[in-house]
Formats: sequence, C-alpha cells, structure tokens
Amino acid sequence: MGIPHLITHLRPYSENTNFNGQNVIIDGPGFAYHIFHACLAEEPDARNPFEAFPSYKKIGDAAIRWLEELEGFGVEVYRPFLTEKEKKES
Repeated sequence: MGIPHLITHLRPYSENTNFNGQNVIIDGPGFAYHIFHACLAEEPDARNPFEAFPSYKKIGDAAIRWLEELEGFGVEVYRPFLTEKEKKES
C-alpha cells in the first residue's frame, strides 16, 4: 500500500512541527492501516498471520489509545462518530 520509498524521498523537505492548538487531519484509511499493523506487531510469537490477526476489540482499543495519546500532546481530536450523550461525557 502506498508509494514505495515516499517518506525517504520527502524527508529532506520535512520539518518538525508542534501541533499544540492546531487542527490536523488524519487520513482514515492510513490511520486504520497504521493501527492494524501496530496490533500485528504486538504478536511477534505468532506462527502465522492468522494467529497474529487482532480482534476488532483490540484494534478499536488501540485506535482510541492512539487518539487519546494525540490529545495528550495538545491536539484536539474531532470525534464525529460519538453520540450527543457521549460527546457531553467526554
């Protein structure tokens, strides 16, 4: 998935940025891909991909943890998928 060596070629043009108080957009499919592979990497002793395949709960929990960690850095995460009640509680 993606363009081979894209990050390697773009890195010389990049700069470190502090996202505190800024709006960021997270690519949904890229985010899902990242979380899925992060979960797969947590199972290094699996004998095959089927054994390492994470549950939906594990993927969901990892995604929420990642977003909460991002909030810990001062980035506001827009959560359009929450119900009105859940938005008031968070």
